[in-house]
Amino acid sequence: MTLLVALLLIVGAGAPHLNGYGTWTDFAIGVGVLAASVVLFIFRRVVQDHEPIHFREVTPTMPAEGDWPEGFEAPVPAAPVAR
Repeated sequence: MTLLVALLLIVGAGAPHLNGYGTWTDFAIGVGVLAASVVLFIFRRVVQDHEPIHFREVTPTMPAEGDWPEGFEAPVPAAPVAR
């Protein structure tokens, strides 16, 4: 599967006119926009948020006890299934 994706990437990047994405100039603009977005993401993390760069956010699997709306009760986690 990895070889297929690599082949499609090489053919798609090597001949942008074949897949309908225009000329080499259009391709360079697209790559430039993607590169700029990564630079701006790093700028936001480091300069604005004062955090180290990390690409995975740690999120809770269940809301905290007081986060449930009025009238709802927090579900009881299911017991693990023995295998």
